[in-house]
Amino acid sequence: MRETYLATEYGKPFASSGSLDNRVRKWIVAAGLVGKDGKANRSQHGIRKGVAEIMAENGATEYELMSAFGWTEAKTASVYTKKFQRRGAAAAASRRLAGAQGGPRLENRGPVSGLSVSKTRENRDSGSP
Repeated sequence: MRETYLATEYGKPFASSGSLDNRVRKWIVAAGLVGKDGKANRSQHGIRKGVAEIMAENGATEYELMSAFGWTEAKTASVYTKKFQRRGAAAAASRRLAGAQGGPRLENRGPVSGLSVSKTRENRDSGSP
């Protein structure tokens, strides 16, 4: 028997995804998340998507997302994990680069005082063409 996370006001599982969607829209309206027309501007799907993104951002694997959301194909979960895995890989690569170079080296940035003036600037300041 599957666990019930969201129940009707009678403590029973929702009969269909449509009935759950209707209830979620009522909760959204009650929370004040409405457009100018007074209708809910969020959806059950949007909430599921947001939760999947949060889980992926916090390191959930494709298989963990598949288990949590009842998906049968890894490609569905990879939509969420791919972005955050790439972001994590980029951050790790940046840390490796900083570690290999010992961080930023200020001594290689040139002198602060006695800056040379470019030829263009010299011409402009002296009135030459």
